[in-house]
Amino acid sequence: MCSSAQSPEPVTGLPPARFRPAGDSALLVEYGEAEFDLRLNFLVHAVQQRMREAAVPGVLDLVPGLRSLMVNFDPDLLGYDRLISVLREVHGDLPGLAELVLPSRSITLPIAFDDPGTLEAIRRYAEAHPGRAGTDIDRLVEFNGLAGRDEFFGYVLGTTWWVAFTGYFPGQPFLYPMTCDRLLVAPKYNPPRAWTQEGAVSMGGPSVSIMPLEGPGGYQMLGRTLPIMDMRRTNKAFKADPLLLRPADRIGFHLVSGERLSELRSQVFSGEFDYRIDDGEVAVREFLEQPPRLAVA
Repeated sequence: MCSSAQSPEPVTGLPPARFRPAGDSALLVEYGEAEFDLRLNFLVHAVQQRMREAAVPGVLDLVPGLRSLMVNFDPDLLGYDRLISVLREVHGDLPGLAELVLPSRSITLPIAFDDPGTLEAIRRYAEAHPGRAGTDIDRLVEFNGLAGRDEFFGYVLGTTWWVAFTGYFPGQPFLYPMTCDRLLVAPKYNPPRAWTQEGAVSMGGPSVSIMPLEGPGGYQMLGRTLPIMDMRRTNKAFKADPLLLRPADRIGFHLVSGERLSELRSQVFSGEFDYRIDDGEVAVREFLEQPPRLAVA
């Protein structure tokens, strides 16, 4: 087993990579420092794309994180040293960050803020934890020093959200803002909730997430959207994959009422609803030319 290694100086404007063994058949590649920086995530997806194109014998899976890439491999076909050598070659062939162009789908989803299911989850939690009052959105407005709920709604609806990675539950996306000039953050529930509805849209730190199924949760709840997982594949959006969202997708939300959302969800389950999914790409240069963002360490 090889030891942890760090590539010397950044190549072609890229941050350094650290290689960390993760058991006998996996390698964790980390980029940059432990802070919120979407540029690192763009790099992760660029490396993942190049590794897929290379089709290296023995590489079984490539799993992106916020600033890391987990490479699962067959140790009978590929060793650590050879894998690290391949990754160094990929890094060396990449252009600078500003020149990266990533395939990226654009997906538009409805959101109903403070829908009945969200308010029910908040009510249940308040019953078990006396002293907690108000909605999570009201709490986030105060926490971030906003003028009111409308300013918060404008932030969520006016932002393009980048799917940096998926995980925790199958297909659960973690979304980060691409287009805002202000970064809002949210504290987590302490202790976590015992119940969160499927389709719940919630926020923790700078990240927004969508629940693919019912379960516990600790993010502040904003509302609800359409299903993002369908194991029965009743809607054509799920025919190829029961999980709707992928890393490197871009998500936009538009406002609907709770009643209208219920109608749309029924259309999803009947197979009548057409998810709005458009193929495209992201030029990292355009992101870098936007106003600077706050970093969250």
